[in-house]
Amino acid sequence: MSAAADKALAEAIRAMEAAKPRSGIRPETEQEWRRVIAAVEQLAYAMQLMAGQSPEKARAYAHIAHSGVAGRILLEMAFDADEARHG
Repeated sequence: MSAAADKALAEAIRAMEAAKPRSGIRPETEQEWRRVIAAVEQLAYAMQLMAGQSPEKARAYAHIAHSGVAGRILLEMAFDADEARHG
């Protein structure tokens, strides 16, 4: 893994830890949603770097797929699926 990917992954992990909602796993407030979505976007960027993508392509993919409305829809689907599995 490159130094840039290592750094991006460490930053993403810190962002994910900082974004953990007070209520548990699923965000409840808009502020919590924004923090979680931003952290997931950072994680997606790091994963793309680890897969060998250029920083520009990694950032573009992470932003398109995991930010804003698209990011929230993906996360809501993931939370719903998790809740359905675990009750």
